[in-house]
Amino acid sequence: MIDEEFRAMYESGGDKKKGYVAFLDILGFSELISSGLIPDFREYFNIMESAVKGPHLQYVTFSDSIVINTKGQGELIFSSGEEDMIEEIVNEFKEEEEESLFNLIKAVSNITYRFLTELNVPIRGCISYGNFYRVESDEGDVMIAGTPIIDAYHYEKNQNWIGVMLSPRVIKSNEKLQRLTNVSGYQYQKSMLKSSIITIPDITDFDLQLLLEPTSKIPFHQKKMEERNFKGIVVIPQKGCGGGSKPEKIDFLLKHLTEYENKLNEMSMYASDPEPQKKYFETSKFIRNLRLGWNYIKNPDYSTYL
Repeated sequence: MIDEEFRAMYESGGDKKKGYVAFLDILGFSELISSGLIPDFREYFNIMESAVKGPHLQYVTFSDSIVINTKGQGELIFSSGEEDMIEEIVNEFKEEEEESLFNLIKAVSNITYRFLTELNVPIRGCISYGNFYRVESDEGDVMIAGTPIIDAYHYEKNQNWIGVMLSPRVIKSNEKLQRLTNVSGYQYQKSMLKSSIITIPDITDFDLQLLLEPTSKIPFHQKKMEERNFKGIVVIPQKGCGGGSKPEKIDFLLKHLTEYENKLNEMSMYASDPEPQKKYFETSKFIRNLRLGWNYIKNPDYSTYL
């Protein structure tokens, strides 16, 4: 049966889309500007342009925020008598939607890694899913609005570390991600190197597995002096997926995790008070455990990496 929401969107055309949106917050930006240390924004844009290039993604920046969206679905208009084509087109678009999600996750991973390691700029954010509007004027002005932006903003502000998570909306939209949330990080990693197959069937492509980590310990802001952790999926920061065999790709990942962890530890020493230090500490702990987990799977002599 055709999804009625899809049908309505295709028949209406216009600027309404259904797709994925990442909201990223450049942490400490206000303090940086207030101090008079104006960053070289050309470096920001060079990283953004490099990460977002290709046909699937668009982005807009304002102040300390970056919004990246997949181009989404909804641009097609079907004439009378073409209804028999809709189901085939919807199926094709759903495949394109999954490819767009992979490209968005890969871009966010690259941006968060490079901003921190190259520019000393930490990023926190969330990727969400749903209907949104994106309108561009003839002069190049952009307006983007919709439920996934509000949702991504909500989860970005709730997190109490330096990282990017997937909203429950994203997980609900993708069966592979739903299965992934029921697997512990260790089991997930262990499945990667079982000979040449993946023991958790068809979760997703191997490159995507190197970009996402299921965890029950996403730090949220405290309420009533109680620690709050959220169960979900986190985007792993890295410069890009390396080529070659699975072990070679994992070596590439481990190199980036080590560099990212070292930068977090370095920047924690410059934090102005305990609260931002805690953000660096929580993220560094997560990255370290992730790195040790992959090292252990690849080289079972765990003590080598302690």
